[in-house]
Amino acid sequence: MAKDAREFVSACLTCAQNKLSNQPPSGRLLPLPTPGRPWSHIALDLVTGLPPSAGNTAILTIIDRFSKAAHFIALPKLPTALEMARLLTSHVFRLHGIPEDIVSDRGPQFTSRVWKEFCTALGAKVSLSSGFHPQSNGQSERANQELEAAVRCVASHNQSTWSEQLPWIEYAHNSHTSTATGKSPFEASLGYQPPLLPAVEGEHSVPSLQAHLRRCHRAWRATRAALLRTKERNKALADRHRTPAPEYSVGQQVKPVLSSPLFPPTRAPPPLPARGWSAGLQHHPHHGLPAPGQGFSVPGGLGGLRARGTFLGASGGYSR
Repeated sequence: MAKDAREFVSACLTCAQNKLSNQPPSGRLLPLPTPGRPWSHIALDLVTGLPPSAGNTAILTIIDRFSKAAHFIALPKLPTALEMARLLTSHVFRLHGIPEDIVSDRGPQFTSRVWKEFCTALGAKVSLSSGFHPQSNGQSERANQELEAAVRCVASHNQSTWSEQLPWIEYAHNSHTSTATGKSPFEASLGYQPPLLPAVEGEHSVPSLQAHLRRCHRAWRATRAALLRTKERNKALADRHRTPAPEYSVGQQVKPVLSSPLFPPTRAPPPLPARGWSAGLQHHPHHGLPAPGQGFSVPGGLGGLRARGTFLGASGGYSR
């Protein structure tokens, strides 16, 4: 009798729609793959709404997920997919080669057919994050915070000059030591730390090519080892506040549950959709349903799912 009562209450449609779970988020942290060399995996994001400066009102942020190096490009407006392809050709491909993976949000320029065909032709994988889960592209989001703080520091007295200071902000960012790698982006990608001013550099003989290559490979191995240690540490810290993902199967019917089902007293709740139950979970290799038992991310900022009377919390851990 008690078991039947629990199953009946757990399958209650009203409770599934309006009650919140007090359990920790379900699903372990799933970090993004660790790159093996500089500029093989990059992340893109846009900073908009800036005051006009030399005709520019936006900034394109390009991050190397291996060395944490960044390129900050001033733009007059939001670029189209074709313009974005030209920007990457001018500022990334000609300097660092074609990347293997490109992480970005779901902006119109990144979800267009032109962008997908462009990346497919180059052999680069398109990895799109969810608009309600910016942690997928956390490195670009964090770089944007540092960029905005630096722009305010150098251009607060005259906001129309921020585009002139952008190259110095990029140089300062790439010279700063990263806590994830223990090296500056310059040192992690080039194998050496350039001086801030030419007068700081002493007299050094020009190293041979083999010595320079050995130094670069040592720096890359040390950087990758540091990245792996940082990823494991962040995963262990995040999993302390998470529970293992429940068992589920592809095609299992689920019902979304809003993260905050409370409504103001003066407003009635919005009407439910015509088809409340989804047709079933579909497997997707990147931003959908992973292998059974590994958890999954729910797009749209949903707080969790109920399937067959069992609460399935939304996972969604990604490395920064």
